[in-house]
Amino acid sequence: MAALSSAELEGVFLKIVNCEADEKLEGILKRFLVPVLLSTADPKLITKVNELLVHINKRLNLRTAVQLPLLELLDVLQEKNLPPLIMNLTVLLVKKAFERMELTERVENTNAVLAAVPYKTPFVTNVLLSMLLRSLGALKIPNYREKQESLFPALLSPAAGDLQNKLFQFALTVVLIPYSALEETNPDVVFPSLGNKAIKDVIQQSGGVTGAELEAAKTTLVTLVSCEIFSHPLATALLVAATADTRCSVSDAAESRLKKLRAEVNWENARIVNLLYSFYLGTEKIPANLRSSMDLRAGSLRLRMKVLPVLATSTRASNTFPLNLQVIYGALFSSDSNTQLQHMGVALIHRICDTASDAVIKAIGGMVKQALLKLVQSARASDLKLCGRCYLGLGKLSTRVPDLFSSDVFLLSLLFSMLEQEDKEMVSDLREGLFLMVDAYKGVVGGSEEGVLQELLLKYIDKTESVSCSVALRFSNMLHPLSHMPSRYLCLLSLCSSSPLVTEEARRGLRPSENQTLPEFSAVVRFISKSSKERLGTPSLCYNVGTRRLPFHPLVYIGILDFLGTCLKLPEELPQQDRLAALRTLLSNNKGIVEGYRELLMVALDTGYPGVVQSAAMEQLSAMYAAALHSNNQDSSLETLSNQDSPLETPSNQDSPMDVDSNQDATTTKMDLELPWAVARLTSPVVKLRECTASLIGVYTHSCKGDKDYIASWMGKLAKLLDSKSFEEQSGAILAAGYLIPVSRDTTSTRDLLTSAVGQYLETDHQQDVLACIEWAASRCDLGEVAGEEFLKQLHGNLIRLIGKTKEERQLIPLVRALCYLHVHNSKLDIGETLTVIFRTSKLNLIKLNFVIGRVLAILSSGRGCPDALPDILSLTKESSSPAEPFCTGLILSRIVREYVLSDVRECEVQGASIWLLSTLKHSTDTKTVGEYRLDLQQALTMLLSSKDQITQEIASEGLALLYNSSDSSTKAALLSMLNGSLSNETAKHRDVTTDTKIFSSEEFGKLSKNMGGGSLTTYKELCSLASDMNQPEMIYQFMHLANRSAIWQDRMGAAFGVAHLVKSAGKELEPFLARIIPRMYRYKFDPNVHVQLSMESIWCSVVSKPTETVNRYLVEIISDIKENLHHKYWRNRESASNALREVIRTRVRDDMILGEIPLYWEMTLRLLDDVKESVRQSAAKTTETLSKVSISACKPDQGARGTRAISTILPVLLEKGVNSPVAGIQSVAMDTVMKICENTGDLLADHVTVLIPALITASVNVEPKVLGQAATMYSGVEDNREKMESIRTEFLLSSPLARVLEQSVKCVKTETLGALIPSLASLVKGLIGLPPRVLLLHTVTLLTSYQQSEMTPHVGKMLGSIFPLLLDRTAVIRSKTVNAVAILARYAKSSTIENILTRLRGWYMDKDDVTRYVTATLLYKMCNTSPEQLIPVYNLVVPLVQIGRHSAVSDEKSQWEMVWLELGVSDQACLLQYHLEISTLSISLLTSSSWPQRAQGAACLGTLARTLTTSYPVETLTSNTGALIEAAAGRVYPGKGTVLGALADTTCHNSAQVGSVVEVLLREARKKDKDYVAEVMKSFGRLLKSGSAGDQWTVVWDLTLPHLTPKQPEDDEEKDEEEMKEEPGPVIIQTELHEASIRLLEAAWPGCDTKEDHFVESSTLLSNLFRTCTWQKQPVLLSALGVLIKESKELESGKLSTGMEVCLTHIMRGVDDVKHQHVRLSAIKLTMSVLELAGKRGFTLTSGTLETVLTHFRDQVSSEGNQNLKALGIEVVTLIEQIL
Repeated sequence: MAALSSAELEGVFLKIVNCEADEKLEGILKRFLVPVLLSTADPKLITKVNELLVHINKRLNLRTAVQLPLLELLDVLQEKNLPPLIMNLTVLLVKKAFERMELTERVENTNAVLAAVPYKTPFVTNVLLSMLLRSLGALKIPNYREKQESLFPALLSPAAGDLQNKLFQFALTVVLIPYSALEETNPDVVFPSLGNKAIKDVIQQSGGVTGAELEAAKTTLVTLVSCEIFSHPLATALLVAATADTRCSVSDAAESRLKKLRAEVNWENARIVNLLYSFYLGTEKIPANLRSSMDLRAGSLRLRMKVLPVLATSTRASNTFPLNLQVIYGALFSSDSNTQLQHMGVALIHRICDTASDAVIKAIGGMVKQALLKLVQSARASDLKLCGRCYLGLGKLSTRVPDLFSSDVFLLSLLFSMLEQEDKEMVSDLREGLFLMVDAYKGVVGGSEEGVLQELLLKYIDKTESVSCSVALRFSNMLHPLSHMPSRYLCLLSLCSSSPLVTEEARRGLRPSENQTLPEFSAVVRFISKSSKERLGTPSLCYNVGTRRLPFHPLVYIGILDFLGTCLKLPEELPQQDRLAALRTLLSNNKGIVEGYRELLMVALDTGYPGVVQSAAMEQLSAMYAAALHSNNQDSSLETLSNQDSPLETPSNQDSPMDVDSNQDATTTKMDLELPWAVARLTSPVVKLRECTASLIGVYTHSCKGDKDYIASWMGKLAKLLDSKSFEEQSGAILAAGYLIPVSRDTTSTRDLLTSAVGQYLETDHQQDVLACIEWAASRCDLGEVAGEEFLKQLHGNLIRLIGKTKEERQLIPLVRALCYLHVHNSKLDIGETLTVIFRTSKLNLIKLNFVIGRVLAILSSGRGCPDALPDILSLTKESSSPAEPFCTGLILSRIVREYVLSDVRECEVQGASIWLLSTLKHSTDTKTVGEYRLDLQQALTMLLSSKDQITQEIASEGLALLYNSSDSSTKAALLSMLNGSLSNETAKHRDVTTDTKIFSSEEFGKLSKNMGGGSLTTYKELCSLASDMNQPEMIYQFMHLANRSAIWQDRMGAAFGVAHLVKSAGKELEPFLARIIPRMYRYKFDPNVHVQLSMESIWCSVVSKPTETVNRYLVEIISDIKENLHHKYWRNRESASNALREVIRTRVRDDMILGEIPLYWEMTLRLLDDVKESVRQSAAKTTETLSKVSISACKPDQGARGTRAISTILPVLLEKGVNSPVAGIQSVAMDTVMKICENTGDLLADHVTVLIPALITASVNVEPKVLGQAATMYSGVEDNREKMESIRTEFLLSSPLARVLEQSVKCVKTETLGALIPSLASLVKGLIGLPPRVLLLHTVTLLTSYQQSEMTPHVGKMLGSIFPLLLDRTAVIRSKTVNAVAILARYAKSSTIENILTRLRGWYMDKDDVTRYVTATLLYKMCNTSPEQLIPVYNLVVPLVQIGRHSAVSDEKSQWEMVWLELGVSDQACLLQYHLEISTLSISLLTSSSWPQRAQGAACLGTLARTLTTSYPVETLTSNTGALIEAAAGRVYPGKGTVLGALADTTCHNSAQVGSVVEVLLREARKKDKDYVAEVMKSFGRLLKSGSAGDQWTVVWDLTLPHLTPKQPEDDEEKDEEEMKEEPGPVIIQTELHEASIRLLEAAWPGCDTKEDHFVESSTLLSNLFRTCTWQKQPVLLSALGVLIKESKELESGKLSTGMEVCLTHIMRGVDDVKHQHVRLSAIKLTMSVLELAGKRGFTLTSGTLETVLTHFRDQVSSEGNQNLKALGIEVVTLIEQIL
């Protein structure tokens, strides 16, 4: 647009000056304002331009409604090379133009303003952005990127980078503005976070923004900067600042946006970190190279509390020195800091210690340490939790900078002193901190400070407080290695603590772990010996038993002995010969150590210690003697010792129990065990001590078996002990006998001892000891040689008998072991009988016993001795003394197979047999016998696989694998051929096996998988088929092995290893079969059986090395297999396919093939929701959840064309197969998914609403919770409760997600789809059942009409015709919703449709019930509100109906019609006059109705018409209405007929031509017997008389009313007897409505009476006399009638007047004296004053007696009157009477 010339400027000036209208001025400015601005560039015209602009500005200031051309001005701003003057003027005009706009226009032009911002000066930028501030709150930013791009195209323009930078700085400035700055007037007040100048500029340029506007603007800016199209790198920093806002709306919006973006934010961005530090510290404290472009001040406390947690999560923030240190000190020690900020500061320290670089941590480590210690000192009394975090920080700091702590033992002492605080969380942090410091103090060990450190630790270990003691102990354990004896010694001393924490820590310190070296045995012995002597020298440290002092507590001594035994044990991985040599070297080179060790043991064996200590010592002593025995036999090996029948343990020398020659060499030591010492412990009450002592005696006597005298002495002692009556002595003797018998097996004493110990005590309380004796002796020698074969056979029979009658597992185990060991060295006993009796125990189903039997059978089959029966303290007793070839292996195997595998026995017996068979095979796999039976054993184990017992299956599979792996190549081939033959339907040797023979039942654990067709993998043929597919027949073994694994064999070779080996051997041979195997194996991984899943998972991991790539490669085949099995006839196939489909969909959401078939998956999965199997339904429910998520994501608008295709394919399936399904479960799932899709789909629903909306409405019957339906049924009996429940149900429906989805769908309806949608909705109405669908249908119609408005006009008639019958629904809520829908539809209906509506409503009103009439009124009221202009043309139909309704006898209906009349807003008289014919016609039609209430309603309407129109009532209409009313008044009395007569009277008031007829009708009706009706007639007659049109009717009225006011007179004057006199009626009591109506009728007739003089005295006397019998409620009526009588008779002759008045005064004094009723008293006083005033005016006098009486009454009234007004009136009466007197 070009600039103007001088002449053109003059012309513009004249146009503006001469312009008066705002519209013309606005047009001129829109055309010429921009050229005028551009003319400023010409220096010659600048003066004229300035004058013109000044004039324009003045005119604009006076005319605020004139709009400026904003868009044209913004176009000027976007021009390049614009002079500064023009730019500044334009900006000011832009601001003025923007401020003059309405809010909606400002919002619409926001993008235009933003487009003008890039590359502008700071002033211009500030003005443009600040003027947006007040309207930003009304800007609604959409959630979808497409809509955001359409709303803010400026953010995507080439200049978007500069715009986003400036917009970000402006947004950050606005967010940091405190709300208090808007009201602050003091310029010296300093605000945090932002400089005063920045705040002032924004507030001034915004035009006076308010707090609410600023809050809304902040919320909008937060939403804007977090949008996808706003890609500023620092946007997240702004969100952090916004979370500190004091208004919840802003902070909540920022929090929610930050949560969504937190996973995508890079908190290591240097710019973000520096800006956050600027928020916290301000830019003044930030180095120049890190400083932000904005001038910021230190943030407020609220802002710092939001920034600091973010800094504490950033590694870069931890490494930003020195800002991190400034923040730490500021958070911990600033004057305005609080506890929460201090906690955050400590958290930042923790982060620095965890992530900071070594250079940074070393630079600030010292200062951080001092800060933490200072904070601890200040917070110790107030915040123990903070102290704990500080302690933990010190610990972490010590791991990074150990040099700061290594020499600071005082700090350690300080920390230990804080351990006894009550706060558990603080103590926990302190403990963790101390443990972290251990590495820092390891440098003290070996240095000068070690002693101080040890004293400190010992000080707290000795404390009674458990926490400090356990922490100090653990600190010591962590500080020193396991080989550090002083720290181990502290652990030993702590074993006697009463605290579980301390003892547990002590045990942990003594327990070696991996890569830890135990202290040398010699060092332990020296240290313990030295410490023992020192403690004995200090009485306070000793353990006192009576007068004896012992060095250690018993618990400590037990720990010492255990620790010594642990240190003495040699590595078990060494060969036995190497271990033996090492032990020899230890004993031969450390004589002093052995002596010290022995001394420790002897101290423990002191009788002052309890038995448990002595038992431990005795066990160690036995181990020592065993080592000495090996040392004395250097040339012998373990096998040699075993063959010599010598035990593996023999004791060495001890001073106390043995005499040792000190000059002898260690290899020739002569041992002499003192008999009394050993016997004393052999007879101890402690069982363990007796057993250990017996073991020691056996070891020793074995080494001395050449000394027959010594052995004999022991035999004699044991014989004496056996004869003793002491249980302990007998027990010890029996146990020792088991060890001595093998030593001296050929003597008579030995035979006697055996027979005595075994034969005499076998079936006594010593049975367990006897069995142990038998077991030990029989394992070392043949008891038949010792006591004779007869004794052995007898013992054998006794054991068999005892086993047969024993049922308890605890007793059976030693019996079975003893029985079996009898056969180890004796082959003459009947092994078959033994096997028979122990095999029978399998019926007891004792699994532990079965394993014991398997163990002893393995010993019998392999010929080995029982290792468990020998002491194994040093792990050196592994011997074999059996013959080279066992004698009973074949017998055992054949009997197990024949009697239990191939026979029909119980499952528990089969289980036991499988255990025995496997145990025998494990120890006999290399024997010749097993080799001969190998094929038969395979057949037996194969048959065991068919067992239903899981353990049996596991053991059978283990046995098969054992057989196969232990065979040579030729045997393997034979075994494999046999197995393949069995699987190929060949006949087995012992059992017929067919192709249908099951190896895995449906309930078994061992079920492997499904067959290739989907059935259960249960037959041999199917198993063979699977192996054949893989071209590896030997896989059959592995499959059986895999399918039957369990936790009991987890320590053996795993299933995956077997398959991995198979795959490795098969190589590429598997490749051709993978396309067939992979899909099925993938589906098998999701089998319903968990064990099958685990098995197939192992196989899958072995076969498939790269699962993801494999699944991608065979995805088509996998999907095809899944689809085939989703509707398979077997439920297991269906369930596994459903599970597999769920996994495929979940892991491949973006795959186009998967997305393309989602509708098919929906259809198939929805069908599974109605499956007969519950587990299948549950699996399908989970799959539909996954499908739902994927479908919702695929149908989002941001998916573009892909989303459009998805919704066009998915939605129809869900609606047809799901929403319309009769199955509630399917419908519910489909409904939920459809609703979620609709909520997120937006405008993509437009093409589907014609199907979607009817389907949702139809399916809504199941949306309502059952509890609401039940409650509605429960409360349906009471009308009020039913309506309340209906309202509750309706509110729930309209607030449900379904209602929101319907609303969203209705918004998407287009004009072209209305033609299809309306018929669908109309056809639904008749078929809808229940409240929910009908409510939602009406709600949808209402919404649809609201959104479409005039577009609905062609369809209103059809829609109204369908929903109009719902106005008659029995449910109040449905009627109400229908009223709303019809009313809003009527707004856009044609005039003919409106006429039809009103005609139909009029017919309903005339014919239906009260409810329908009320609905009619409600509908007209709604129509008056929503579409009053539609009713104006049909007022001729509306007004009569409303006028009739206003006279309804039902109060609610009447009030509703009154509201309708008010909404019509018409004048009563004018409107009734205009439509009187229509009203009269409708009313007359009601007069002939068969309904009495309608007759009354029509009559009342005519009466109102007459009363309103009065003289303007047309005569023709009046005459016809009167005639109709006269006709309606004929006939019997009925309810409401009084209303007809009242209307007749009102109509006749202005129709004198028919008065006579009306009076006749009234008189006729007044003579009826119904008193209430007669009263109504009299009231109507009275209204007619008051109008004056009836003339003088006094005589008629007097005759009519007198019978009702006077007693009934007798018919003649004949004399009556006494009884008749008693029955004579008394005076009439005036109390009924009829009496009142009679009095009022007299009152109304008196003014028109022409003969008042003749009737005055008579009338006044009658009314005065009635006062005596009148109730107080009717007295005002009577007084009113007397007042009218006197008032209308003031012109009468004085004599008659005075007579009547005296009578009147006499009687009305009763009213003056009525003290209870003020209104009666007031009326009586006023009537008295009227009489007296009339007497004064007329000049007649009342008798003095009457006046005196009246005066007396009034004086009493005045004296007692409390009401001041009545009292004043009384005084006036008194004064008036006194004047007369």
